[in-house]
Amino acid sequence: MLLFHHSAAQQCAVCFSGGASGSFLQPHVRRFAKERLVDALGCAAVDSFFYLTLDNTQQRDDLLPAPNATVEAVYAAAREFDPVSVTVHVRDDSLKSDEDAAHAQLSKAAACYALVEASELAARKRYDWVIRTRPDLAWVAAVPPVKSLYEDRVYVSQHSWPVGDAFFVAPGKLAREVFRAVDALGQDSPCDASQVEGKSAESALHRHLASRKIPTQLYDGFAFVIARWREGGDCRGLKQVHASACVLAANEGLVSDACQAAVARPYEEGCRRDFPPLGGASTTEAPDFDDAAWRAAAAPKLAKAPFVGQNRVLVVTTAGHDGPALVGQLALCFVGAVRVDNVAKALGALLGDLSEGALGWTTARKELHDA
Repeated sequence: MLLFHHSAAQQCAVCFSGGASGSFLQPHVRRFAKERLVDALGCAAVDSFFYLTLDNTQQRDDLLPAPNATVEAVYAAAREFDPVSVTVHVRDDSLKSDEDAAHAQLSKAAACYALVEASELAARKRYDWVIRTRPDLAWVAAVPPVKSLYEDRVYVSQHSWPVGDAFFVAPGKLAREVFRAVDALGQDSPCDASQVEGKSAESALHRHLASRKIPTQLYDGFAFVIARWREGGDCRGLKQVHASACVLAANEGLVSDACQAAVARPYEEGCRRDFPPLGGASTTEAPDFDDAAWRAAAAPKLAKAPFVGQNRVLVVTTAGHDGPALVGQLALCFVGAVRVDNVAKALGALLGDLSEGALGWTTARKELHDA
C-alpha cells in the first residue's frame, strides 16, 4: 500500500554537508537554497544542520576557495538558516584519488546525520523527513513539498551516473540506513557490475541502496546544479530535468527527440539569470531550434495521448549520457511502473507552464511527479 504523509505537523531536518569554500558564501546562493529548498518543503518546522569543510588546498581551479572563505564567514553564512548545529573543519590535504573523494563526501553526510540523531535524542523527537544536500547547489526551481511524497521510499536525484549523491530526501524511518552509504565503499554490487562499477560516491550510494534493499525512487524533477563562486551555476546540468518523461513519450512516438532540449531551455535560462558567473551575466547559447514553437505545437498533441499500457522499465537519464540508450540499464536494481499516457498528458501541461515562464511547483509539475 502506498502511504502519503498527511500529518499537518511534519518535522523536517535538512543536512548541509560538503565543502564550504565556494558559492555557499555568496548571498544569492543561500537565498535561493532557503526559498526553493528549505521553505519549499512545506514542513511545519525545518531544522538545519551543517557539517562542512573549509579546504586550504584543492585540485581543480574551479574549486579554489573564495577570497572571503574563512571559518568565521562560513559560520556567519550558516547562521542565516537558524541552524540547530554547525560544525566546520579546516582541511590542509588534497584528495589523492576518487576513492578518497568518495569517502570524504559520504563520511561528511554520515557525520551530518549524526548531528540530526543527537538532536532527536536530546529533544526526544523523530524527524518525519531528513534531506541531504550540499551547500554549493544552485536551486533553479522549488523542490516538491513533502506532503506530495510517499513515505515508503527514498527520493534520489538523477544528476549523476548511476544515481546522484548530492541531494536526496529520506523518510525518517529510512534515514539512518541511507546516510550510511559510506559503508558501501569497496563492496560488490548485486546489480549489473558493468553499470555500477567504480569508486565514486555515486556508485557507492547506488550499491548501498541496492544491497540494503532500500525502497528508492530515482527522480529527475529536482532542478538544481552545482554553483561555483567564480563560474556561477553549471546550467548545462539541467538537461536531465524531466528527461524521463521525454524519453517515455519519445519511445511511444508522441514527441520527437527535441523534447529534452525544449523542456530544459527555460530552466537553463532561469539558471543563467539567477546564478551568473562572477563579474556579469552569462552568455546564453543560441538554441539549435525554436524551442518555444516546439513546446506550443507539442502540448496539445500530448494532451490527447492515448492509453498505451504500463511501462515497467525504469528510465534513467543524466546530463552526461544519452537518455534513450540507458532505458532499463538499472532494471535489475530499480523497477517501476508508469502509464505513459498519464506522463504524456502531464508533460503537455508542463510545456504550457514553461512557455509562460513558470518554473515553480505548479499543478502540471505535481501531476508529472505523481505520474
